[in-house]
Amino acid sequence: MRPPGSSEISRFASTPHSLVLTVVNQFCQNLSPEGNRKCTRRPPIPIIPERLAVPTAASATSDQSPAVIKMTHDQLELLYTAGPNVAAERVSQLLSLATTLCSQESSDLGLPDFPVDNLLPALHVLNAFPMLSSQQLLHRLYPYNSILGKDGRTAVEGVLSRFELLDGRRQPVPGAILSVSATRETEGRADVTSRVADKDITFQVPAGTKERRPPNSSPEFIRTPSHCQLLSEMMQSHMVKDICLIGAKGCGKSVLAREFAEMLGYSIEPVMLYQDMTARDLLQQRCTLPNGDTAWRPSPLVTAAIEGKLLLLDGIHRVNLGTLAVLSR
Repeated sequence: MRPPGSSEISRFASTPHSLVLTVVNQFCQNLSPEGNRKCTRRPPIPIIPERLAVPTAASATSDQSPAVIKMTHDQLELLYTAGPNVAAERVSQLLSLATTLCSQESSDLGLPDFPVDNLLPALHVLNAFPMLSSQQLLHRLYPYNSILGKDGRTAVEGVLSRFELLDGRRQPVPGAILSVSATRETEGRADVTSRVADKDITFQVPAGTKERRPPNSSPEFIRTPSHCQLLSEMMQSHMVKDICLIGAKGCGKSVLAREFAEMLGYSIEPVMLYQDMTARDLLQQRCTLPNGDTAWRPSPLVTAAIEGKLLLLDGIHRVNLGTLAVLSR
């Protein structure tokens, strides 16, 4: 999904459309800090002036100070008017869930904060695909089944049940990509037709500059129903954000990324990440000039963003959170 918690590299906004696709080995099987530090550390909520508090339903019946997500009136209005196909009741449910998962009570349970900044992109996806389950869409933003242990999953599902968001327990809405073609009116975009719940929907996504390969035409990629479903969900998320794939080691994340890139005409720039990488390592590389002097040149990450490639960050869970913050500049 694009990704849950990632952001575009805004300094390259005038360059060809690039995509950051991160690959994460499934991790964090318990909630204790000793189990995995990266899972339990809570990212800060952005500071926004002139805020409007959105209280949780739980805090309304308690004596404690209410947990809040503070937004301007314009931001709330933007959420409630994200699209004609998104009912105000669904927006209210999502806001209540996000507020609860950002509360002190959730922090005490070791639950990571909900990525509030991704609510609007999620609602854009929901507007284009109103038949999607709210719970399944939320799992793209907050993949609790993959990053939390049993106690954490139980706690999150309790919150989902409180706000009537456990609709994802029914059979997932099937999806498959039918066709990908160049958009005539806009350069660097593609028209994608996807079948979701027996309905064909055409939408636009950013695309690369290479020749696109039609879906289901690769002799080296053996599709399964789960692969088709995941590729369809990746394409939906690509409408609005970058993507992060989470799964066990060797389950085929890189293969899916390659198939996704070929359908959209992206060149892939793979970057292997390590625990001791710094912010400078992500953005620059040291090189030696012909006269023997040393200099710094743009890293493959920067080059991929400038040239509109698909940047494959393999092992992003190994890198320090402070180092990753450079990607949001």
